Amino acid sequence: MNFKTILVNLNCESQVPELVAAAATVARPEKAHVTGVFVTPPLLTPSVVVFPMGSAFYDEQIAEYRATAERIKAIFDDLTRGAGFVAEWRVHGDVYTASQSIADGMIEEARTADLVIVSQGRGGLEPMLPDVAERVALESGRPVLVVPMTWMAGEYGHNIAVAWNGSRESTRAIFDALPLLERAERIRLVTVGMQMSENGGNTIPSTELAATMARHGLDVEVESIAVDEPCTADAILSQIAVDGADLLVMGAYGHSRMRELILGGATRAVLKNMTIPVLMSH
Repeated sequence: MNFKTILVNLNCESQVPELVAAAATVARPEKAHVTGVFVTPPLLTPSVVVFPMGSAFYDEQIAEYRATAERIKAIFDDLTRGAGFVAEWRVHGDVYTASQSIADGMIEEARTADLVIVSQGRGGLEPMLPDVAERVALESGRPVLVVPMTWMAGEYGHNIAVAWNGSRESTRAIFDALPLLERAERIRLVTVGMQMSENGGNTIPSTELAATMARHGLDVEVESIAVDEPCTADAILSQIAVDGADLLVMGAYGHSRMRELILGGATRAVLKNMTIPVLMSH
């Protein structure tokens, strides 16, 4: 299966060119359908109201949301004109009645797409974006390509690192990523962690997975990294830097959701410190 319907969240105005470029890399070879989505944020209400808020307070927000959507649409239209794929613009939610967060709106939209592309949403000025990447990856049921705030738009997916620990999430990410893996020039399957058998062997079936991928015509290099759990993210990020990878494929939230949200974990650490696009599935 190829990615024929690609959804791109374009609420992060400062990163629209990079997000569209990320979508174009995937969409152009397949002549896919790319939908740029601006999710109308809910109107902000002060937590402490010292003076009564008149309608002008909300009218200013409404006007700003509309203006932002129009600016982003203009950029999107310009970047996708004659780009070799079908482009559609969509605004999710009515500016007067929007009550969902940006993440909620994207989760709802995502469930009819093959692939969802979102901004890392950290380090920018958009205060409602930091939870979008992790929530869409966790709750949409779709593979999510996260684009770092520091990423310079360009080609990617030539040298792919695949983080694998034998979990359901990492398994799903690998098979969700097959359309990208089939285009790659180099694939490195990095087994993260150790599951030791009684005779001291690692029971994570990396060689079996590599054989399965080979049946898809993929030439896969296998490498193992034995790390303690708190250092998993650092190990992954260090390895992809050494390998010069331009895309990371990994499972999202390998532990319980509550543990991840309270204690953090590899998923959140990678989302915080990533420097190349990351495809995640849960």
